[in-house]
Amino acid sequence: SSDLRKVHIHIARIPITDVPSETEQLKKWLYARYEIKDRLLQEFYSGNSKEECRFPGAHVIKPIPLSAVFLSTVLWGGTFAILNSSDVTRHIY
Repeated sequence: SSDLRKVHIHIARIPITDVPSETEQLKKWLYARYEIKDRLLQEFYSGNSKEECRFPGAHVIKPIPLSAVFLSTVLWGGTFAILNSSDVTRHIY
């Protein structure tokens, strides 16, 4: 299904100057960030259908080309094949 290929990401750039350095203030700030995250997820899932599930703000659809994943797939596959090519490396792996 095409639903398995969709990834929704919400990105917010937070200047380091906005992040508190005191432990107690940082704790409160993190709780506030999680509340924001929870509201975003609630809004995301409030749509009546999967097509309506969106984060607020600008939307960018960026497909991942095969060329972006081909090399890493070959390297991981080759490493896996080498590690499983003998009893010694299979035992270590």
